[in-house]
Amino acid sequence: MEFKMSLFGLLVLIAGVLALLAVFLAWVTGFGMSFSGWEIFSDRIFEGYKYRLFPLIVLIVAILVILVGLLDLLGVKLFDEMITRILVIIFGVIILLLPLLIIIDADGGSMGIGMILEILMGLVLIIVPLLAMFKILPELK
Repeated sequence: MEFKMSLFGLLVLIAGVLALLAVFLAWVTGFGMSFSGWEIFSDRIFEGYKYRLFPLIVLIVAILVILVGLLDLLGVKLFDEMITRILVIIFGVIILLLPLLIIIDADGGSMGIGMILEILMGLVLIIVPLLAMFKILPELK
């Protein structure tokens, strides 16, 4: 019996967990203050802010990414492999773009560690499925 672990599933799971944790780290810093993604969503300070729901959307997408990674590691196939990889790419684009829209809108603010981590995990979630599609990603043994 030979054990094979999907490197795709492992990397997607790790990226999903880090994207989930990054929601609770500082997204925008400046003027002696910092705000996490969760604070942007939940604080009354941001009442009426046009991007207020973006951290919640990133949180939900990160949970979906974790589920996709876990299901792939367990060998459960809900969809065809190609559909799963395209879905992960879409999730990666969401995790990459939504925080970027917030930082572009933040006048005088700079990126916090959570924002940087979200951007990096979004890139990972775009690159890993592409590598898996082109059979560049090896199998773990």
